Amino acid sequence: MNKRNTGKALVMGSIFALTLSICGEARAQDPAAARASVFKKFDTNRDGFMSFDEFIPACPLRNDLAATRARYDSFDTNKDGTLTEQEMVNAGKTN
Repeated sequence: MNKRNTGKALVMGSIFALTLSICGEARAQDPAAARASVFKKFDTNRDGFMSFDEFIPACPLRNDLAATRARYDSFDTNKDGTLTEQEMVNAGKTN
């Protein structure tokens, strides 16, 4: 990530961290819808998958990359190295 994208990602991450924590308890009436919204917001290249680099700014644990990676890997249920919207939504049911 370059310096410009890192700054943008940090701002976006900070804003979303105020309203929703995808690495913990969702702060919304409908956590599944909130997680789907987070997925759409942070899938920055719009390829339908969330890479680990896209996940970092969305996760309040981003200052601890090992914890962030562990959370990302726990959401990646098919272990293909990327998250789909469905995996993100389902993560709220088990995490």
